[in-house]
Amino acid sequence: MSSRIAEIRLVSSHREVYEPCDDSFALVDALLADHTNLIDHKPKICMEIGCGSGYVITSLIRLLGDEVPGVHYLATDTNPIAARVTTETLEAHGVDADVICTDIASCVEKRLAGSVDVIVVNPPYVPTPEYEVGIEGIASAWAGGENGLTVIDKILRKVSVENHGSEIDRRGESPYP
Repeated sequence: MSSRIAEIRLVSSHREVYEPCDDSFALVDALLADHTNLIDHKPKICMEIGCGSGYVITSLIRLLGDEVPGVHYLATDTNPIAARVTTETLEAHGVDADVICTDIASCVEKRLAGSVDVIVVNPPYVPTPEYEVGIEGIASAWAGGENGLTVIDKILRKVSVENHGSEIDRRGESPYP
C-alpha cells in the first residue's frame, strides 16, 4: 500500500517550505486508514489547505488513483514558494492538481461553497504571538496564534458554514465512523 503515497525522494523542498514531518506522515496514515471510506464516498472535489511541500495532496491523489476517476484536486498555500514546491512534487510524481496561492481558499470559496467533498489540512498549531499568524515564509506553516488555534478556528468557521456543518459537528462529537 505504501507505493500508493508520495515518495519522499521525489518531494521537492526549499528552506522556506515546511518539509514532510511526523504530523504530515500521521495525516497521510489517516488517509490510508480511511481509504475504503474515501473510495466509497466517490469525491468529485478534494482540497488540501496549506499544501507546503505537496506531500499530502500528492499522496491523496495517488491513494485515490484510478479507483475514483474524474476527481478535481486543489491545493492552496499562503506561501508562493510552497505553491511552486507543491507543483514540482506533483510533476515529479506524474499527477496533477490546481495549485493556488491564497489565504485558506479565499479566491475560490464562493465558487466552491458546499462542493468540496474531501478537505485535508495540517494547520499551523504552534502557539505564537498573534502578529506571526500569516507572515511570509516558513513561519506561516506553524504560527498558530496566542493559543495555537487562530488558523484552525478560521478554517473550521468556513468549513462548517460551507461544507456540511452538521456532519462536521457530528464527527467532532464521536469517533470517525
